[in-house]
Formats: sequence, C-alpha cells, structure tokens
Amino acid sequence: NIKIAIENMFQSDARRKHIVDDTCSRKEEFIRYIDTLDSEYIVACLDVGHTGLIMQPDEAQDLVRALGHDRLKSLHVHDNNYREDQHILPGLGLLNWDEITKALGEIDYDGVFTYETEGKLLNNFDDELYPTALRFMSDVGHHLIDKIERNRPIK
Repeated sequence: NIKIAIENMFQSDARRKHIVDDTCSRKEEFIRYIDTLDSEYIVACLDVGHTGLIMQPDEAQDLVRALGHDRLKSLHVHDNNYREDQHILPGLGLLNWDEITKALGEIDYDGVFTYETEGKLLNNFDDELYPTALRFMSDVGHHLIDKIERNRPIK
C-alpha cells in the first residue's frame, strides 16, 4: 500500500532573484510524468502553494481539474502571497480557496490532505497559546474539507 507521489516544484533564479518553474510545475508536464510512468504506485502530490509561485496562466484549481481524480492523491496544503513560498495557513495568503475546494470536490478528491505550514502559525505564540493555535489550524482544515464535500458530484 505504498505510493510514490510526484510533486510540482519550483526553483529560485539566484541571479535574477525570482522564482522560475521546475519539474511538473506546468500541468501538461505533470500529467505526462504520471501517465508515462503508468503505474498504480505513482500518483500526483499537488503542492497547492507552489502553484502560485511560477508565472503561468494556470491556478491551483486548474491543476486539480487537469490531474483529475485518478492521478491526484495527495495535497500539500498551504498559502502564500504569489511571490514567496511562505507556507502559511490557508486564508492568510492570496490563493483562491473557494475555487480550489470547488475543483477538489468536482473531481471527487479522495486523497491525503497534508498541511505544509512548518509551524509558522505557532512561532510567535507563547506555549500557553499552542492549543488555541492548533485548534484554529484544525478548524481551518475542517472548514476546507467541508467545502470540498459540498462540491462533490451527487451520486
């Protein structure tokens, strides 16, 4: 029951000081990777935050729809300002979570939902506030999952 998840990536152009695309950052290449490997053990892991970092016409929801139900089985869930890989909690950045959750519901997403927030929400709080911050992170995650559920196809 082990799967290998291929993730959409980006690079930083050190000379020009900006982000550029990398492996699987464009939907056509991402699909080609998964389909060429053609194995039940190879799946797509969409890093939602990475989708906002490269200059392309597609947003996260476009990659969700393009990858579809059978390829997309894992998510790295975080938000950003479209300029930095901030790994902040969804809703604290600029990604369109209404559209992302709508697309996930439409493809009947049934994969893993993994926060990739690197504890940034907790960094500036005293230990006594950790339970409150963790509860907030959990509430945000459950809210997103509820939005996905509301957008699933009627069976």
